[in-house]
Amino acid sequence: MNTTNDTNNTNNTNSNKDSASNPVLDFCLNLGATLRYFWQSYVIRVAATSWKRCLAACFLALLLGAMLALPGLVFILVLTTLLVKCLVPQAVKAVEVIEQDGRE
Repeated sequence: MNTTNDTNNTNNTNSNKDSASNPVLDFCLNLGATLRYFWQSYVIRVAATSWKRCLAACFLALLLGAMLALPGLVFILVLTTLLVKCLVPQAVKAVEVIEQDGRE
């Protein structure tokens, strides 16, 4: 009887160890969920802004990027912002902004 109990305890310990002892996997899953959350928030915010405000923010970002010597990174950010602004449909924008902010 002791061997059966010892085997069951060993199996339970191994299964708990496999599911909880991989910090790299947990980190990657959390990082992926965080990046997806930030991307969705970014798309919703860009889609909800007016063209005038969006272009002003892009211009200011380009100036700041030139001052900080990061023109390539800022150019990619501005290009992404303008593509998102052009491609996200208008009907989806208002509904998602209202859902995210909790306004009615």
